[in-house]
Amino acid sequence: MHVVPSLDPDSPRVRFGAELRRLREAAELSQAAVASRLGCTQTQVSWLEKATRTPSRSDAERLDMLFGKSASVSFARIYQRIVAQPGSPMWFRNWVEEIEPNLLVLRSWDPLLIPGLL
Repeated sequence: MHVVPSLDPDSPRVRFGAELRRLREAAELSQAAVASRLGCTQTQVSWLEKATRTPSRSDAERLDMLFGKSASVSFARIYQRIVAQPGSPMWFRNWVEEIEPNLLVLRSWDPLLIPGLL
């Protein structure tokens, strides 16, 4: 089960990724260098930049510490906009903050769904 985010340029998730890429390139850091500071993989940093991964609160806090307040961007504020989007159910905030960052496998059981072609 893979969810493709909307690529609306006004989306907070897209802005998060764009700011991450802009600041990373301005600081002349590779994705691997940022990943080592965040405690994740280079692929996960790439997913953040492409807006295909929802950042966690700790990602936002670590990025704020990494790039400092002089960056004029608050990743924590952008993160709050991501989890507080209108229409998002309340359980989603806990999912984004606590479950998704630690998730290794997501399995779904749908007895009325037959995957593949018949």
